[in-house]
Formats: sequence, structure tokens, C-alpha cells
Amino acid sequence: MNIAVLKETLCFNIIEAETMKTAKTLLKAGAFGDADDVEELPDGFGIGDRYIDGQWTKALPSPGELRKREYATKECVEWWDSLYTIDAANLHIWQYEAENIDMSELKQIVHEQKEIIRAKYPDDDVRGMSGYMRELARSEERTELIVAEMKKAEGVK
Repeated sequence: MNIAVLKETLCFNIIEAETMKTAKTLLKAGAFGDADDVEELPDGFGIGDRYIDGQWTKALPSPGELRKREYATKECVEWWDSLYTIDAANLHIWQYEAENIDMSELKQIVHEQKEIIRAKYPDDDVRGMSGYMRELARSEERTELIVAEMKKAEGVK
């Protein structure tokens, strides 16, 4: 069975164990460093996801993932009476430049639209951190925001 190794509700590692008892024994023996808990990991969940009050929740997408999604799906580039996604516009640029056609106008439009999307989904300030620490920082920050919003909705200070 797949077992999630947790630190403060965040799954930061996955192991395979025969039983939950084996995983708990390894946890007590310190095999997972400063991990707090281990839980069975259901299909569809993994590193970066959270286990809170008996429920699994998916990790929130990073700003970069949200930008890529918009680049691929949002038709925001208007050129020659047509609307294109940023990805489709970039493909046009690449195709036409291969034939030495000037695409500076379309490049400028794409650049402007990318700036709008980058402003909408700015990068977290996590430069210089390892991949694991970067994801951990993002997850903890997002969890704090979610908890604050939940408390606000419930009227708790």
C-alpha cells in the first residue's frame, strides 16, 4: 500500500509498506526524520497534497501552472480580426518567422498579454530555495490563507 509521510498535514514523501502498522513503527523509530504522521494515500493524491481532519485535499496550483493554463486556454490575443490563445499566437510567430516574415507586431501583443497574466499570477518570493522547500513554503502560505478565509467566513478571529 502507498503511505504518505506527513509533516504538519503536508505530504512530503511517499513510501510503500505492507501494512499501516509497519509504517507507524517506522515513524516511531524516526525513519522519516521529523515527520509527524503517516496515512494511507488514496489514488489521485501525492506529494504536496494535505491530510487535514481525516480528509485529503489537493495542492493548490502554483502561479506558474496557472499562467501556463491561461496561456493555453484564454483567447486574449487579437490579431487580424481573430482571437488566439498565447500558445496559438506563439505558434503563428514561430511558423511565420521560419519564412522570414516580420512578426514584431504580434510579438508585442503577446508580450503585453503575458504581462497582464503574469500580474494576475505573480511568482511567490521563494527564489533560492530547493524544489521541496519552495513547494513547502507555497503550501504553508496557501494553507494559512485558506484557514484565515475559513475563520473569517465562520466569524472567528
